[in-house]
Amino acid sequence: MKRIRGFKRDFELDLLLALDELTHVMDNCFSDVSILLEMRERGYFQDAKDDEKIVDMIERYKSNVKDK
Repeated sequence: MKRIRGFKRDFELDLLLALDELTHVMDNCFSDVSILLEMRERGYFQDAKDDEKIVDMIERYKSNVKDK
């Protein structure tokens, strides 16, 4: 189960990085991106806050990867 969670976190980070690269908008919040809201309904991004900025989420995910 731990392996699946690790893959899920990696996938979420990759998706956030791709969105950041495509949009280049520094103040995009999680709730501003409809695909992220859809992914949350499918079980991804369960710890994301609607008002959390994408760039802040990327930093949080990267720091979590370093800690493990």
